[in-house]
Amino acid sequence: MIKHKNVFFYASFAKYNECLEGRLLLLPEDDHIPGLKADYEKMTAAGMMYTAAPKFDEIIEQIREIEAKVNDWP
Repeated sequence: MIKHKNVFFYASFAKYNECLEGRLLLLPEDDHIPGLKADYEKMTAAGMMYTAAPKFDEIIEQIREIEAKVNDWP
């Protein structure tokens, strides 16, 4: 699958092999999180969610947990 992605979906920034080495990143670096949070708060304030929106920090924490589980997987 990784070989396929490297051939058919090549991008200079894509680091497909890292996901095989326990270095998959699902979140941007920490200095980008405040901007994402501000955007998320604007979206929720504008009523873009059909139901009660989860808290941004909870979403980030869940993504961090998934990232850790994936990277710890044999």
